[in-house]
Amino acid sequence: MCNTHIGEHIKQYRVSSNLSQLDLAVMLDVDQSNVCLWENGKTLPTISNLIKIADIFGLKLWAFLKEIDL
Repeated sequence: MCNTHIGEHIKQYRVSSNLSQLDLAVMLDVDQSNVCLWENGKTLPTISNLIKIADIFGLKLWAFLKEIDL
């Protein structure tokens, strides 16, 4: 269930920022399939990618994770 919450949160921020999965993947230097897997709750991003994701959306990691309400 945690994977799904994180993935949904990433997708929400990505869509609200008008980014495609490919856009985010390029910014993170990962394959688009990784972003798809995260958003669908199949896998989790690494902690370093979580930090980058939070930075891309202008958040501190703790704030990004706090919003997920694990």
